[in-house]
Amino acid sequence: MKSNSKTPAILLLICVLLVSFWQIMAWRARRGFDAFRITAATLDEFTPQIKGYTLTEMLVPPDPLQPNIISYRALPNAKDGFPLQGGQPVLIRLAHGYNMVDCMRIKHFTVMRLTPTSQEPVTSNGAFPREAWKLTSSIEDQSIWMTSMLGSETFGLLDISTESMPFPKIGTPDDPGWKPSGLRLRSLRQPLHNFKRLMHAKWNNARCDPLTFLGLRRPVYASDEILTLVSTVAVPPPNDANPTEIEAELIRMEDEVHTGMIRELMTYRAK
Repeated sequence: MKSNSKTPAILLLICVLLVSFWQIMAWRARRGFDAFRITAATLDEFTPQIKGYTLTEMLVPPDPLQPNIISYRALPNAKDGFPLQGGQPVLIRLAHGYNMVDCMRIKHFTVMRLTPTSQEPVTSNGAFPREAWKLTSSIEDQSIWMTSMLGSETFGLLDISTESMPFPKIGTPDDPGWKPSGLRLRSLRQPLHNFKRLMHAKWNNARCDPLTFLGLRRPVYASDEILTLVSTVAVPPPNDANPTEIEAELIRMEDEVHTGMIRELMTYRAK
């Protein structure tokens, strides 16, 4: 009889402990992200030069939580050494390690791999492991992207794919025409459908991580140990020219800029 009388007290104690644990973990999960060790200030004296191209530095905010570290715009030079008028610019940036593929899927881009693996380079020289991708936006704009993963200590190349990074991992991109708007009269017309969309959006925002979904873990932001070098060039609208030849030339040009920036970063870090 005494044993039965203690049961409610034990259950109550267990409930209190569970709620306390949940509250503590939820409080920890609501903390802000830690500041990055490597920022734009770390590469303040970095002045890259790539043969055949004019580089223009793009502004990166001096924010310790800013995922981008440096950003440049590369224009091919004409024979006189000046930027080629009408040339297609290559945008290249060094950022804290992230999953570029899923990040762009969140933004409703279609991503198609152009290289089978990270070990197979775009060109035949085999100089650096890098990946190439073709992205198509929701309005059918196309661009070629290249990614390489670097170690933060030496800027040495890592033989891993951007897809291996935990940020941001998602299932299927959310409907671009829908945003959570709370409990509204119109949301009650299809309660099950809208509830599933809401849970799906929260699951994507949690990067498909159960503890993050339950509010017990901070979402993964970006890596401070692995960096991602990302370059992109826009594919011009179709015209009478051969699109295959145009794309091949864009890949060749972007490959030169991407490879050149890797060499410049490794040389700078080795000083």
